[in-house]
Amino acid sequence: MVGKNLENLGLDSFRQKLDLIDEDLKRLLNDRAEIAQKIAKIKLENDLPIYHPSREVEILRNLVSSHDEKLNIAQIWSIWRSIINVNTTIQAPLNILIHQDIGKPDYELIVNNFGLSNNITISDSLFNYKNDHEKNSSTIKIISIDSESLLDMDSHKEEIIGSLPQLYSYEQETKLYIIGKSSKLKTFDDTILFRVETNENLSLQYSENLEKIRNILRIDSVNLQKLNKNVYVISIRLINNNTKGLCKKIRDIDFISKSEFIGRYATPYTIGEKIE
Repeated sequence: MVGKNLENLGLDSFRQKLDLIDEDLKRLLNDRAEIAQKIAKIKLENDLPIYHPSREVEILRNLVSSHDEKLNIAQIWSIWRSIINVNTTIQAPLNILIHQDIGKPDYELIVNNFGLSNNITISDSLFNYKNDHEKNSSTIKIISIDSESLLDMDSHKEEIIGSLPQLYSYEQETKLYIIGKSSKLKTFDDTILFRVETNENLSLQYSENLEKIRNILRIDSVNLQKLNKNVYVISIRLINNNTKGLCKKIRDIDFISKSEFIGRYATPYTIGEKIE
């Protein structure tokens, strides 16, 4: 076998085809980068944030196919994440502030998602707004979903705009929140978040109070995350953007004394989930 001519094996022919594909890919990637530069100019002129995680999830959903393909969605997304990260740094490298309570596995999740071209800094004061003048449109913050520091986030200055991971299997769940300036982008499948104060210490799993919230809102995909004894984050998955009367319904729940909208983002995609 070693002595056989590579041309006779057909390898040269296949490699020539790969070379042509590589040339096409390079041209398309440069075209994409040129568009990214134009988008960056528009964002700069209109004081818009550089990073739009909901747009990334939109791209992810567009890549999902029910057809039999050689690459699965996890493999395809790992390639696209590299492309997205490069295009983001063309606009402006991200200044990523990470809360100090994030452990090694979650830190690796952040690096795998954003790559090594962005600036990652560990901070013990994510919500010290005295230094806000030092931050710009490319600054985002990342924090654990159960971090008590979320109590210090000023929703008038910033909000939760995304979560990690963006792609997961059924046994996985949201681990991290991405905080920054909202792009106001809405998709057909969004998660909306409220920080609420309660009159009682709620039990978290399948409690009567959680079922009561679901029944009042008439939405099944509702979850509670405890921040401290009487403050929780309510996350609500909305399909087809049906937000009518949602804030009022939450305010009217008898055991909730105060509610505050703190974020909205495109719901991450679960592998195998059907996209309507």
